[in-house]
Amino acid sequence: MRTHVRLQDGMVTETITTDRSIGELFHPLLVWIDVTDSPKVHAGWFYDGVQFHAPAPAVAPVATPLVQLQAEMTSLMQRVAALAKAG
Repeated sequence: MRTHVRLQDGMVTETITTDRSIGELFHPLLVWIDVTDSPKVHAGWFYDGVQFHAPAPAVAPVATPLVQLQAEMTSLMQRVAALAKAG
């Protein structure tokens, strides 16, 4: 059995394991690469034309401190009050 991944715009979008020829199963315009010897490669990985790269780990957003949010809210409320007075 061989494992192949389908590429679209340089990204792995699909994985299939089969004992049949990949060319017999799909249209020749679909890009499939044999990754049998690289079992870690799966959907979401990138291919630069030479090798596969895992996607960068997601970075959790940093929460804004409550004190800063309160200061921003106060500033916005002051601006709204000023606009209301001017109008």
